[in-house]
Amino acid sequence: PIENTVYKLFHKHVLFFLWALICFNEQNLYAATSSIPSLTPPLNARAGSPMTSDILLQLPSINTSPAEISWINNHKLIYVLPTKNNEQAKLRIYDLQSREYSDWGPGSIPKPSPNGQWIAYLKGTGEDAQLWLRDNTRGVTTQLSQISGGLSGPYKFSYDFIWLPDSKRIVLTYQPHTKPWEKKERPKSKIILINRETRRHQLLTEIDASVLYPAWLPGTDRIVFVKERGNYYDEEEDKEWVQSMNILNYSIETLVQFNGLQQFLQPTPSPTGASIALLYDADNPIYSYMLSIGLLSPVQITGSPKPVLNRLTREMQLNLPSWSPKGQHLYALRTYGAYSQIYRININTGSVKQLTSDPLTITTYALSPNGKKLAWIGEDAHGNHEVTIADSHGAQIKRLDKQSILASEVALSEVREIEWVTQDYPVRMRGLLVMPLHYKKGNKYPLIVDIHGGDAGDSIHLKGGVLVSTA
Repeated sequence: PIENTVYKLFHKHVLFFLWALICFNEQNLYAATSSIPSLTPPLNARAGSPMTSDILLQLPSINTSPAEISWINNHKLIYVLPTKNNEQAKLRIYDLQSREYSDWGPGSIPKPSPNGQWIAYLKGTGEDAQLWLRDNTRGVTTQLSQISGGLSGPYKFSYDFIWLPDSKRIVLTYQPHTKPWEKKERPKSKIILINRETRRHQLLTEIDASVLYPAWLPGTDRIVFVKERGNYYDEEEDKEWVQSMNILNYSIETLVQFNGLQQFLQPTPSPTGASIALLYDADNPIYSYMLSIGLLSPVQITGSPKPVLNRLTREMQLNLPSWSPKGQHLYALRTYGAYSQIYRININTGSVKQLTSDPLTITTYALSPNGKKLAWIGEDAHGNHEVTIADSHGAQIKRLDKQSILASEVALSEVREIEWVTQDYPVRMRGLLVMPLHYKKGNKYPLIVDIHGGDAGDSIHLKGGVLVSTA
């Protein structure tokens, strides 16, 4: 029986590889490979009183609610920072012109309308978790969605929502969350159109698969999304499709198909809709270990039997692609070693530029509507979350906000990013070295080593800081 199982697994993987090879034509556009980034500067130690067992036992738990940041217009930001001890996340505003902060109360995942007048956001927990709407002109908030059981499960995997260009309608994708160990049949995903003015909910379609990463395709009446049958679906092969749907006649077209678990595709249309950026593992069709960016045309090239996917980057482990307003550059987060930084890629030349280099993991970022400003939220190894802005080249950096889960009087050590050579990996490995308090060169100190296994593309997840939480 063991030999049969091994044979079946081997046979499945070989078939996956062959099927994936014939799903689409891949061409190298530039296949830019960025140089290995330099080590980040150390995170400085903080003076204070020593850590005690009592302080450790009283440390707060860190909620898994994500940090989010968006531009309402070219001079006003809205953002959410992770909370602690089951506190509700709160919406916060910063105005670059007046340099004033405003707190808008409980809420998360804020998404401004294209005209900047409205904010759609999530409010509540459990069955009360629904989409809400804020009128920025009058400051009035109202409940927008009426989803039975609430919007449960992880954001982007169980539910997501986007504004349409008219600022009057929102597309909500939702699949009721089920726990894998319950062995229940997965419910169908729903794509729902919500009218902001009438609050009317229109079910556009139901799909027997997970529906992920909805996005508007400019210049059309279509949205694009990922249809996924993998993980929770007990089938022989995992499959992913990038599809588009016409919201007027509900027709659905497949733009590209992957036979394998390419689970972070994140289709991101360009400002004109002429190209769609995808994140996929071009060298491993079975599973997405190392993500590259490919450019896909939403209209199949005449005479080509399969869609053409132009590979733009190589071996860079990218995430969260975002287009510049004129469509000349793609911004993305790159994870290398201990931290994630913002990069900019020229789609005409393939050149790559690193824009940030502070000792922190950037978890979310946003480019202003005019493309002149960048804003981001990052977490360091002390458990601090920082909100930062800069120009679109990563210069003129300014810290806007900082949140720490540790009392300011507690002393914290210096943390260094380090690297070393290993025999079974083509580049130097990286990690974090937490120095002893009051470290003196030449002295010997006991060392605790925390090793995490994994494969190509694995990285460190801070989740509250290495001195605050362990996983």
